[in-house]
Amino acid sequence: MTDLKADDLSFSTPISCKEIRATGCFTILPVRRHDHLQAFNDARAEMKALWQTHLQDDFVAQHHGTEDEVTGDWCAVAYPMARPDRIRGLTWVYTFFFLLDDKQEHTPRSESHAINLRLADIILSEGSLPPATPLERCFVDVVQGFLSVDHARGMLALRAWATWLCNCDNVTISSFTSIESFLEHRLQNVGYPPMRRMLPYAMDMDISDADEASVWPFLLAGGRSVCMTNDYLSFEKERRLAETGVGHLMNATTLLVRIRGVGMQEAHREIKALAMRYESEAMDERERLLRSELPENVRRFVLAMSWLVGGTVLWSVTCPRYNAYQSLEGDATKVEG
Repeated sequence: MTDLKADDLSFSTPISCKEIRATGCFTILPVRRHDHLQAFNDARAEMKALWQTHLQDDFVAQHHGTEDEVTGDWCAVAYPMARPDRIRGLTWVYTFFFLLDDKQEHTPRSESHAINLRLADIILSEGSLPPATPLERCFVDVVQGFLSVDHARGMLALRAWATWLCNCDNVTISSFTSIESFLEHRLQNVGYPPMRRMLPYAMDMDISDADEASVWPFLLAGGRSVCMTNDYLSFEKERRLAETGVGHLMNATTLLVRIRGVGMQEAHREIKALAMRYESEAMDERERLLRSELPENVRRFVLAMSWLVGGTVLWSVTCPRYNAYQSLEGDATKVEG
């Protein structure tokens, strides 16, 4: 039986409230940073080099992905409990999907969906489907490398990614008439199920569907917080791309403008308030669960998920991916509240 303190906490260091607040970040969840930052950086560089070798499109030169010199690579703060032998596979998968996400901003929606379905088929074949394009050849290398470390847990995670690929871009923002219906889709669209299913792989542990169901109010609140934080901090990037005819705008800010008739800045502030409300609900559920009697694997999962959500919020405030753009309120790194 794994000892929590001797194992899950041994690869990372907590980030102090003072450091978090200095960034302007509003998260109230605990945040930890993996001590093996260089391993994440090296793995990200390897994956970008692999992409360039296969696709030869120079796309990586203009790409802002998981990197962040202030907080650290997103994987390092989202998965601070990752075993050292899992860092490379974890980072390769996320770097690939961040690159894919940005690449498809420049691709017609129908073409993107067809590409995604092929990538899902490669996953379901466990990387054995013969690749037909440079992108598919790159992805086969990613899948096979990821599975070589832990095939069983790796496939559980990749099946969640396959579902994401089939559903992440199959509707437009105009399809929604309420924030509730949008959130139901956004949880899938933002990649929250795969984010959860990557944890057992990262931690070398098992979590069943029943385990997840037993703490679902906590997971739901955390996921909604991730969605609204993303929409708050990525909005200016998405809007500017959409205004230049690039990208597929999927953001709650524009939804509120349409369904409630409010101004853009008011809608943007409301999205931030929703992000903070859902995070507060997640924190309350976390504390309630940790005071209760939980199976050891579920307790570890709850702690790890709270670090994932808190780390994602902090990274979102400081990362170049979003902060290369001025926000509606001046500077996206200075989040009041």
